[in-house]
Parts: sequence; C-alpha cells; structure tokens
Amino acid sequence: MSLSSSKFFQLLVASFSLGVGNYYSGNFYKWLIILIFSTLFYFAWKKTKTKAWWLLAIFFFGFVIASLPDAACKQKNSIALYYNQNKFFSAKIVDSRKSLIGQTLILQPFGYYGEFAVYEKVENEFFYGDEVKISCFLSKPSSVNVRNYYRQKQKDGILAICQKPVMEFVKASSNYSPMFLINKLKDASLSVFNKILPLPESALLSGILIGDVAELSSKETMNFSVSGITHIVAVSGYNVNLIIAFWLMLAPNLGLSRKKVFILSFVFLCFFAILTGLGSSVVRASLMSLTLLFGQTLGRKYHALNGLLFVGALMVLFNPLILFFDLGFQLSFLSTLGLISLSEKIKKIIYFIPDKFSLPENLSSTFASMIMSAPLILFCFNKFSLYAPIANILVLPLIPLIMFLGFIVLLCGFIFLPLAKVLAIVVFPFLSYVIKIAETIASLPNAALFLRLPLIFLISYYFVLFAFIFCKKKPH
Repeated sequence: MSLSSSKFFQLLVASFSLGVGNYYSGNFYKWLIILIFSTLFYFAWKKTKTKAWWLLAIFFFGFVIASLPDAACKQKNSIALYYNQNKFFSAKIVDSRKSLIGQTLILQPFGYYGEFAVYEKVENEFFYGDEVKISCFLSKPSSVNVRNYYRQKQKDGILAICQKPVMEFVKASSNYSPMFLINKLKDASLSVFNKILPLPESALLSGILIGDVAELSSKETMNFSVSGITHIVAVSGYNVNLIIAFWLMLAPNLGLSRKKVFILSFVFLCFFAILTGLGSSVVRASLMSLTLLFGQTLGRKYHALNGLLFVGALMVLFNPLILFFDLGFQLSFLSTLGLISLSEKIKKIIYFIPDKFSLPENLSSTFASMIMSAPLILFCFNKFSLYAPIANILVLPLIPLIMFLGFIVLLCGFIFLPLAKVLAIVVFPFLSYVIKIAETIASLPNAALFLRLPLIFLISYYFVLFAFIFCKKKPH
C-alpha cells in the first residue's frame, strides 16, 4: 500500500526539520537524529520506493539551510569579526524598548552585517529610527543562566553586545516608514493605558493586548509564572487563538458563515499584529492560527494540519534558528497543533461537564495546550506549575472579554480620553480579579515544582506524541 500525498508531505517536513536539527546538535543527538531519519526513510522506502530519495534530498537541504546563518556571520562586513574590540559606528536604532534601567536599544550599524544590543543605561532617550554615532566594546552574547543564549540572539539578528556605550544623537528619522508609524502607535497605546488605569492593572492590560510587561513588577511577574498563566501576558499563539475563538463563538449568534469569520479574523489579526509592533512572535502565531481557521473554513481537518506544517516549514526555511532556539515559535506551533489534533478528543472525554460559559471548549483547549507544551516549558525553566489547570479554568474564560473591552477602551482613548476613563471602570474589576487569582494561587504550598527534565526524556515524549498524532490511520 502506497503513502498518501498527505502523509508523504508530512514525511518531507519531518525530514527537513531533522536536517536542520542535525546541524545544531551535539554528537550524540546527531546520531540519534540520523537514526530517526533512517527509520522514516526505511518506512517511506517500503511504501514508495524511489520517492523516498526525496526525503534524503530534503534532509541534506535542511542541513545546508541551517548552516547559512553561521556562514553569514563570517563574511567580511560582519560585526561578529570584531568581538573583544572597541569600535566606532554610525548606526540606526531599529528597536527601542523600556526596561528596568530605562531603555534596551537594538542598533543596525551602517555598512555592516548584523545588529548589536545596548543593555546598559545611556544618558539620553532614543527612539526607533534615530540615527546615532556610538563607540563601545563589542562582546559575543553569552549568559551563564540562559541556555543557548548566543543562538537565541542570533536568530533575532543580534550578533554582539555593546558594552560601555558612548552615544551621540545625529538626527531623528525623517522617513515615516510603516515600522516607524507602527512603533509610534504602540507607544501611544501604552500612554493611553497608563492614563486610564492604575498599576498593576494598566501593565496587565498592556501585556494582554500588546505584550508589553515592562511596568509589571517582579512580584506580579513571579505570581503569573508560578500560577501557570504567564502565557496571557506574552503575545504568542495563545492570544492569537483567543481572537480566532472569539469570532468563532460569535459566528452562530450573528449568523456569520465560515468565510465571513475568516475575513473578520484576518482583519482583526492584522490590526492586532500592527498594535503589537509586528513582532515576529505574533506574526508567526497569526499565520499559524489563520492556517487553522482556513482549514476549518474548508471543512477539512487535514487541510489545517498540513497547512500548519507548511507554514512552520516556510518560517524555518527563512530563519532556521527558530526551530530550536525560539521558544515563542515552538510554543505557538505546539499550541496550534494541540488545538488541531487533541482538543476534540479531550472534549469527548469530558463530555459530562455542563456546556456553560464555553467551559468544555476552554478546558479542552487548556489541556490540549498543556499536553503539547508543558514538558517543553519544564525543560526550559525547570519549573512546573502544579495548580496551572485550576488557574487557567478560573482566568481563561475572562481573557476574551478583557481583550474585547480593552480594544474598545483603547480606541476610545485615541479619540476621546475622558470617555475611555469612564469605560475603563468596566474592565478594571476583571483585571483586578486576574491579578488576585495569580497572587492567591502562587501563595499556595508547592505551587511550583522545581524539576530538571533531561533532554532525552523531552525528545522521547514528543517522539511518542507526534507518532500518535501523525501515524494514526485516517478514518474511512
């Protein structure tokens, strides 16, 4: 019996991913990946014979693609060639974020490949698009506390850290590019939140809507982390899927067809992505969620699954580093995959739960996401939130409402601030409730279990899980 085109496509994506992974892995895991690929190749050979050679070609193609970022770092104009040296640059600020010390700046030097980051305090305030002169000591990104720190920076295009910076303002941006205007819109949004709500509610709302948690205190951040609901203030697949779920929930009541839901979700997600500054995480999550919705629009689940794989592979093709060194990409992909492949099965298991306040949908989505992402989170942070299911059940039903009211308040804040202050009274109790739930659950005994998960266990877990998802027989 030959392989279906759908299954063969899945094997191609798996071979490409294994090829990318083989480049970045150590010796033991290189051989493990080769063993896994050999198993897939043998399976394909038994089913398709000559077509199996495409898997081998795609495997080597993935390996070559993964090597390109390192090759680019070795070109003559790469700033990676100037580590441990004092350098002077003319540069443009391509990102400016608030931080505990004031600002975090990302700069692109003119005439060089790669960007560098300034994490130290500088005298003046700078904005996106400003041109500056800067002298500093360049060092390779490294951290004893963060695994693969250099690779995480490299996937964002940051090849160096600028230490002891001396900066001189040259001129403000005279080019009102789309990114310049988008950054201005994000800054204006933060200003509106700070004017209409007190802390920490304003910080929570800005985190939920645009992913900016700079003003959330360390204590509150820890409460969200320990209670297992950090994902609501990190713009990722979860926030984006909530927008999709919101329109799907409204559709029957408004008499909207699937096609109209897709169009409305697309428009709303575009606005949401722009509001968050077109960050890479929300753009990727938007593409993945729209792929899921597109598959539902066509009425065929297999379209959504292969569509997700196609979008994921396309993103890795453009930036292979994200496959292993971008937690946001990994969690967005796993979250969406869980919604596609597991949520309906879980919903059938919990059939006895009353269908009130969308409780079965919230529970099935929560458990599907936890099954797919909890081991990865535990591996990355060595921490597991014991009461996360309870916290999510108590909080998640309110997040779509908070997002909807927050958008209304924000739009009113752009038009007429006094009206926004009045409307903020409505959203304030919900924000306070979320903060109180996080604080209460974080204070419970053994709220967070600190465990160190071996990498081999993580690989084994996902190998079995993916085998269950992708190797099941297609129903007649």
